[in-house]
Amino acid sequence: MIHEIISNPVLSGGLMLGIVAYLTACLHNVPNKIWQLIKDRVLVTVEIDNTDPSYAWVKAWLGTKGKSRYMVAGITVDTSSAPKVHDPSEKPKFSLCPRGLCIMRHRGRRVLAWLTKEQVQASRDFRETITLRAVGAPADFFRTLLDDAYEFASGRDGSTIQVWVPEGNYWIMQSRKQGRSRDTLVLAEGVAESVIDDARRFVGESMWYRERGIPHRRGYLLYGPPGTGKSSLAHVLASELRMNVNVATMASFLTDEQLTAALSKVPIGHLLLLEDVDATRREAGTGPSFSALLNAIDGLAAQDGRILVMTTNHIDRLDPALIRPGRADVKLCIDLANRDQAERMFLRFFPGYARLASGFADSWRGQSMAEIQKHLMAHRDCPSEALSRGMVLAA
Repeated sequence: MIHEIISNPVLSGGLMLGIVAYLTACLHNVPNKIWQLIKDRVLVTVEIDNTDPSYAWVKAWLGTKGKSRYMVAGITVDTSSAPKVHDPSEKPKFSLCPRGLCIMRHRGRRVLAWLTKEQVQASRDFRETITLRAVGAPADFFRTLLDDAYEFASGRDGSTIQVWVPEGNYWIMQSRKQGRSRDTLVLAEGVAESVIDDARRFVGESMWYRERGIPHRRGYLLYGPPGTGKSSLAHVLASELRMNVNVATMASFLTDEQLTAALSKVPIGHLLLLEDVDATRREAGTGPSFSALLNAIDGLAAQDGRILVMTTNHIDRLDPALIRPGRADVKLCIDLANRDQAERMFLRFFPGYARLASGFADSWRGQSMAEIQKHLMAHRDCPSEALSRGMVLAA
């Protein structure tokens, strides 16, 4: 049989082709098998996707460390000093974040990083993933890497806060804002202090809550007319507590499932700000339901250690179930400016003009702080004009 095959040129030729094809296929897989062996036995791999808060930190940090042939451009926002009015003649600062394979060195080790982006099936959402690999690196090495990325991206001195917004079921970092102290607020006497002191006490009482079987959650409802400083107070509160902010409105979510999933993913140590909660009523059967909102902020999926701030211009439109204790533990009216607020705002623009400030306060009390600030901005070069024109407008 073997002799017949060998003596037959057609059969022997076919056999040889088969053997060569088999050996070629085996040899072709050798590099893949070697690479797989190296990955399994030598390389330590960490994956981070955009559903995790650390993704934004590492991505921003890689923009200053990695080297890649394929880069994604962006504009760098300077948060090291107070916000400035943009000068059109000033050239913006650009940052480059690597996409694809990039190589960097961190604490004496060479690190390979892959940045990939793919669309989620049956969805408009995209999933971005950062894969980090290092030879023989212990777990503590990657912990220090994440610490360094966080320190770079957000700063631990409270000088900046991250602002996160919902994207589908998840959150993405939209911007970093300059931290704001309570001294920058011009609210009624003692209002800001009462909220900040209450929140500071809450943060330090996790054990007290646990021992008594009470969920460690605190809710604040800030209500009052538009432009009175409700969102500004939330900004100051986050800055004073050195917390980042996850901010959303009910219009940010399309379904009950999206609302529940997103609110359950608010990172520990972030302040959750829900603005204009009086707009929770469904229109034409769209958007999340009121019951979904209640369950998301006070159900089994609600996180312990969470601070929730809700704002509304119309407290009378809110269902009592939303503003009961346990959901809104502290209710605070941020009202139109009183005489003292109007006077203090004038002196902020024109220090030393106490007499003019007194006259201005008589005319502008009862207005929103936003309107007062707008007027003073328009006449910031002349205090007497700010007073005289203000008296006419406020009359």
